[in-house]
Amino acid sequence: MTRRLLLLGEYDVGKSHFAGQLLGRLNQEQGALRMVGAPPTLGPYENVLARINSGRAAPHTSQDSYVESRWPLADRSGNQIELEWPDYGGEQLRAIREQRSMPRAWRDRIVATAGWIVMVRIAHQQLSDDIFTRPLAEPGKDRQPPDTFAISPQAQLVDFLQWLMFVRGTGTLAPVASPPLMLLLSCWDELPIAEQDKTPITVLRARMPMVAAFAEANWRPEALQVFGLSALERPLREDAVDDEFVDRGPEAFGYIVLPDGCRETDLTLAIAAMV
Repeated sequence: MTRRLLLLGEYDVGKSHFAGQLLGRLNQEQGALRMVGAPPTLGPYENVLARINSGRAAPHTSQDSYVESRWPLADRSGNQIELEWPDYGGEQLRAIREQRSMPRAWRDRIVATAGWIVMVRIAHQQLSDDIFTRPLAEPGKDRQPPDTFAISPQAQLVDFLQWLMFVRGTGTLAPVASPPLMLLLSCWDELPIAEQDKTPITVLRARMPMVAAFAEANWRPEALQVFGLSALERPLREDAVDDEFVDRGPEAFGYIVLPDGCRETDLTLAIAAMV
């Protein structure tokens, strides 16, 4: 029986570059997963792969763009999965969250899939000041209220996960076994060197403790995974060519950080772990 997985991520988390690099690995047929059929459309991802092959970054997906592609994959044991990879502007998810309205197509997609992979650009996440790191007011001075109120990225992600669970009809009276959840911490190479040597769950707990606590409290240990990802291993520019990237080829760059902290160049492992 084929299981469907859904990959989700907001603006600028690296979905397109991961798609291009993953497609390149699948074409080589040397990893944990391989294509077992022809996806209905690969146009956007082939364009990204072409840009990467030329040593340049792919442009961000247009906010109004939406192309859904289902990749039929199988592991070496013959277990089949269908990776539902919507190519969309990440602002669409942000708009859904902010407007508190989810189109039926998105609801059907969330209900039908057997597992969720949520990408988070972890280096952009940092704990905000609180009463423990910054006093409420200096002695002799009144505390000034903030000019504007903004929900923290942590609270936004927890709210989004709660919404996914609500749409799916997943209760929280008992730890969730289905659908399993993977938090894929993207752009790992942007982290300080000292953090890059830590395990993904350790980095998540340090940078987004609310998200880590929510996920660990609501999912069974065997149904929750935290991986790191560096799809390109270095920043590329849209207007300049990285000659070394061209000479060595995209297959020489990019890695997955496994839950134990080990690195693997087989990017398909992030998907295979959900089989």
